Amino acid sequence: MKRNSHLSIALLLLSGSLVLTLAQDAEMALYTRITTATEKNEPDWKLARRALLPDQLVMRWDSNKDRLIVAVSILPSVAKAKEVLKSEVDQMENRPSPTPPKTELKDFGDECYMLKSNDGAGAHILFRQGIYYVHVGAPTEEVARRFVRDVSNSLQTTNNRSD
Repeated sequence: MKRNSHLSIALLLLSGSLVLTLAQDAEMALYTRITTATEKNEPDWKLARRALLPDQLVMRWDSNKDRLIVAVSILPSVAKAKEVLKSEVDQMENRPSPTPPKTELKDFGDECYMLKSNDGAGAHILFRQGIYYVHVGAPTEEVARRFVRDVSNSLQTTNNRSD
């Protein structure tokens, strides 16, 4: 009986790690596409930190004088991606400190908005492309646009996770 319980526990642990491995395959493939494109197009920026989570990845890129954050969420459907984008934009617009109005950008993804900091020293670009929601927070609008281009070009456009 004791041997069967040990076997059951081992099988449970192995199946859990298999599910985690399969779940992270999509995130790892996406991470690889984004970092390959960014390292090629942005040689002055180096990947400083990364977090690969189920259905999400977060990367911090550093240059000699600045840093930026790229966060990508993989959502179950286009409808959910639209919902998340709207919620995040609304939340940023309703911050306690005065925030300049959002600017709709037509250059990236299916929907895209930019919000700048009041002092003009930073820009956030939030966009949706298929089932992906992306937030890039950068020191300038120009840098944000460059990184958004790299991320957008790295995304596979699908309508849902099963495609």
